[in-house]
Amino acid sequence: MDKSSVVPGSSKRRSLLLLAPVMVSVLVASPALAQAEPSDTQSADNADSVGAPHNPNTIVVTAQRREQNPQDIGVAITTLGGEALASLGVTGSTDIDSQVPNLVIDPIAGSGTQPVVFLRGVGLNDFSLNNSGPVGLYFDDIYLSSFSSQNFLLFDLQRVEVLRGPQGTLYGKNTTGGAINYISNLPTDYFDGYVQGSIAEFGGYEIEGAVGGPIAEGVNARVAVARHFADGFFVNELTDTRSNGTDLWALRAFVELEPSPDARVLVRFRADINDTPFSQYERYEAIDPTTGGVCSTDQSLAGQCVDALGYRDTTERFRGNFNREESIDREVYGLSIKGEFALGGVDLTSITSYEEGQNLLPEDSDGSPLQLLAITVGAKTDTFTQELRLSGETDRLNWIIGGYYLDERTRQDQTADLFRELRPLVSSLAPMTNPGGFDPFGTVLGAPVSFTRHTNQQDSQSLAVFGRVEFALSDQLTVIGGLRYTKEEREFHSKVVFEEPTFSLPLYEADLDYSDDDISGNLAINYQPNPDLLLYASYSKGFKSGGFNGGFLFHAEELGPFESEQLHAYEAGAKWSLPGYLGYLNLASFYYDYSDLQVFTLVNTGSVPATVLDNAADAEIYGAEAELFLNPVDNLNATFSLGYLESELVDFVSAGVSQAGNRLPRTPKITFSGAVSYKADLSEQFFLKPSVNFTYTDHHFFLTENQPLAAQDSYWMVNGELALGSDQGWQLVGFVRNLFDVEYNVNINDLSDLGFYQIVVGVPRTFGVRARMDF
Repeated sequence: MDKSSVVPGSSKRRSLLLLAPVMVSVLVASPALAQAEPSDTQSADNADSVGAPHNPNTIVVTAQRREQNPQDIGVAITTLGGEALASLGVTGSTDIDSQVPNLVIDPIAGSGTQPVVFLRGVGLNDFSLNNSGPVGLYFDDIYLSSFSSQNFLLFDLQRVEVLRGPQGTLYGKNTTGGAINYISNLPTDYFDGYVQGSIAEFGGYEIEGAVGGPIAEGVNARVAVARHFADGFFVNELTDTRSNGTDLWALRAFVELEPSPDARVLVRFRADINDTPFSQYERYEAIDPTTGGVCSTDQSLAGQCVDALGYRDTTERFRGNFNREESIDREVYGLSIKGEFALGGVDLTSITSYEEGQNLLPEDSDGSPLQLLAITVGAKTDTFTQELRLSGETDRLNWIIGGYYLDERTRQDQTADLFRELRPLVSSLAPMTNPGGFDPFGTVLGAPVSFTRHTNQQDSQSLAVFGRVEFALSDQLTVIGGLRYTKEEREFHSKVVFEEPTFSLPLYEADLDYSDDDISGNLAINYQPNPDLLLYASYSKGFKSGGFNGGFLFHAEELGPFESEQLHAYEAGAKWSLPGYLGYLNLASFYYDYSDLQVFTLVNTGSVPATVLDNAADAEIYGAEAELFLNPVDNLNATFSLGYLESELVDFVSAGVSQAGNRLPRTPKITFSGAVSYKADLSEQFFLKPSVNFTYTDHHFFLTENQPLAAQDSYWMVNGELALGSDQGWQLVGFVRNLFDVEYNVNINDLSDLGFYQIVVGVPRTFGVRARMDF
């Protein structure tokens, strides 16, 4: 939104105008809906389509901690089934945004790195491994608080649930923007499984499979494994090696015990191992070689500029010259125990989890053959969580109360190597400026030359209690209310030293602590005039705790703490199941009053870029969403989603520069997606199933500063599949991703202090084949 469009008092009027179209559309539809009669038949082939099945009653979600039909929930939720995820080409936790309105997920530094998640404009760009974003990620009911654990393979998955809007009651802190639930296939009391393999361009192959069933009376188990590998599409011309691929292993194992009809215990083990070569960067240079000044945007895009060492990359896209080639070293292991017990009308749920992970990310930060900047980010994390819930229901009342505890230890060890290319020159000049030897603070032509090690130790505890009730005032009208109290405590120790092979020199050492508490929750009303129509309106408050800047800092005062953020959300929507089970139409509009939001900026100081994590005073977000699923004839499924989003930083000053009026990063105004598939029966046993899906992403900025060079123009992405299958359980699929070979970027960082912008590129067109056998 342009700054000039902000008018005092206009915010609430805009929110009312946004809510009006939703209410008008459903009121117009109500008379026809009242006469619609549900069908008792449903094609099983539709049960795994994108978004939802033909008959919404066949979908069950646990987004509100109990089994429900999503069309009966007054929350904006998108559900993607396991088969739909495969058809969309989704293989990792960062790929699910293609069919969800107003959701953007990007790996911050390329394949295998932590995801940056923005949902309805709410997210955090921070790459430090001691922080968490404001969109909560949950894997089989376990909150993934550590960035190290949030990028993982998706396989043998039952579904993904994306809840848009603050989820401050049942999910708690760090769900200011929403929550994403990844849900595995669980053990069954019958033998089943699958095996699947694929090959693709750029040396890619994937092998995965699962098997499960009863192993003893009252004991069921399931084991799923996956191996994904690709050499990658990026070529280092210095060594003729490839990168920007994958090298991943994953394992999930479940044992389910049912000692009695009133008790069930699920034990889950998870392992994810990532040895992917670190993705290489493209870049824009930013220094005019003739004047030494800053290049214009057009000059940089035309390749007419150089970096601080005078280097210009003249290679084609997806090619470069890189002096550093190392691999990610990430290992994540998790163990959890979930117990469910029926206690005479009251249900008790206990979830205990422990996860440990290590993450080492060594990058050639400057994307060149010269040693200008090389960063290594590393962290080890241990997380313990415990949740207890009691729930029950009567004819008109459904209630849940509970408590949650989290204890997390994070140990960061990261290095920044700056201007190493100039070390020999500094060393030769050192006797003239420092007779005692090498000067670790040495400069050449004003360029600082240093190798620094940044170590941080963070201990965090979070304790929460919560409660939620739904009360049916009548058969058609239900009111919902919930509250959650959260107490946060955090201790932070930080140390920075200049290091050389023969000595080290401390820069600073600091011990800090932070504590805060907050109340979040929601109040909502659902009105269901008939079984096919739900109207809802809600107010929700989201909360994300404050903390410390774990980036590359050279002054102790930059550590923070930054304060907690709050979001007040107003939403209205409608969910309409079309007559005759032709599909559904879901509409939502929302207005967010966002205060003290945590904002990450990379500030260029004229010497060395500084990472700043601070609170903006205020921001405003509003928008609307529509999701349409259609099954007009047997075996034809079509789904479409549309997101509209406006965002603005109302009041924020970073490093003395006002960012007021800027759009929030990664918030395209329009997102539009769709998927269409048709199953044609060739005979009684064989079928042919073509499918196509697409995504449109509008122009957006990657950084808070809204620089033209740190932006992505609007683009379309189209994928397709052609499957030949049999009712005996096998399929052979040919697929293409990025059919029209669109060039796009997923992240850009402004390092213009060093003379360049760092670019993480998207994947080019990729062809492949996949085979699968279910048993």
